[in-house]
Parts: sequence; C-alpha cells; structure tokens
Amino acid sequence: MVTCWDAAKMVLDEATARFSPAYRENPEKKGILQEYCKAIGEIAGRAGSTFYYTSVDPDTQRISVSLDVTELEVHGSAVRKDGRRDLPLADLIDRSIVFRIRTDEETGHPMMVFTFPGIWDKV
Repeated sequence: MVTCWDAAKMVLDEATARFSPAYRENPEKKGILQEYCKAIGEIAGRAGSTFYYTSVDPDTQRISVSLDVTELEVHGSAVRKDGRRDLPLADLIDRSIVFRIRTDEETGHPMMVFTFPGIWDKV
C-alpha cells in the first residue's frame, strides 16, 4: 500500500530537481513534512482512504497534500496520559498554511487539502 509519504516523496523529488540549483532541500523541514504525512496517514486509516494527491506550487513552493475522505468520524475529546489533547486533525489544521475541503472533479468525493510551507531553502 502506498503511504502518504511515499506519494509525497515522488512529487517532492521532482520539485527538488526543478528548483535546483537555486534551491536545496532543508532536511529539518523535510522531516517535519514527513511527520505531517504520518499524521495524514493516521487520519486516512480512520477514514478508510488510500488516495493521496500531492502538489507543489512552482511560485510559492507550498506543498498541498489532499486526502479522499468519503467517510470520516472524528472524536475530539481524546486526552493523552500527559493531559494534552490528542487531536491529529486539529493539529494538522493548526500547522497548515491553508486547510480546505473540496470536491474531487473526477470522483465527486470530498477531499481534505492541507497546504504546508515548502521544504526548500535558497542557496
């Protein structure tokens, strides 16, 4: 099964090649994005989704990760042992530059779209 990170990495590798040599990947930023993808994967598991779509805006270098969510149940009252709330969806929305829900043109399914900062630094 293809994970969110697998799908994103293919697109990021292509973008890195396009942005090079003026920009290079920042390993720390890439690691943060990988953590976001892991959280998106957890949400996908709860939604029964296996479809991810990743795109990179060539002008802003922002990264958008979309997830098919034909059915998703969210419980917002979960609390971890350390007392912090365990809300991966809310955390992702907070960390996103933009969060939106749109309808996929081909399938008609609702899609959650998270847009995050780019992972590249100017050389």
